[in-house]
Amino acid sequence: VKIIIEEIDRLENTLSGILSFTKPAAPQCVPADLNALIKTILEMMGIEIERGNIRVEELCDVNLPLVWADENQLRQVIINLIRNAIQAMHEGGILTVSTVKEDSWVKIEISDTGVGISDEDIDKLFDAFFTSKSTGSGLGLTVSAQIISNHGGTIEVKQRSPQGATFIVKLPVNTPINNKLSA
Repeated sequence: VKIIIEEIDRLENTLSGILSFTKPAAPQCVPADLNALIKTILEMMGIEIERGNIRVEELCDVNLPLVWADENQLRQVIINLIRNAIQAMHEGGILTVSTVKEDSWVKIEISDTGVGISDEDIDKLFDAFFTSKSTGSGLGLTVSAQIISNHGGTIEVKQRSPQGATFIVKLPVNTPINNKLSA
């Protein structure tokens, strides 16, 4: 029964990812405090982080301006990026989450000291159904990129030296966007 329930949950997550990919919801934007959102997510994921023997470094700019965003959609993106970082650190490590304002952008960086991303995989990370994991649908980063794009922002990944990866999300500072999906 436990295995059946786990498989049903896995199938529901896969179906949810496919539906989000094929018909994403339009962002319902309000002024959002990214630092507060990140703090809430890290608290919510505390057990997962602790189980992974991971130390968190939170480097959030206390003067960070608000961004115009759909908090539920951003929560989905940040949880996905943090969960990917946790899964990349098989033997524990350091998860660094930082925020900073750069010009007319707010930047979120999520870094890990995990296994890193192979050169052959790095260009495919945001492709639908691509995954280097034994589980998962390969839609998490694709949906995340689509959400960030719909917010007028960008998402990219960089290798860290000597190991790990950094995901960089940039969002426009407190600029209302149309509540319509980008074409």
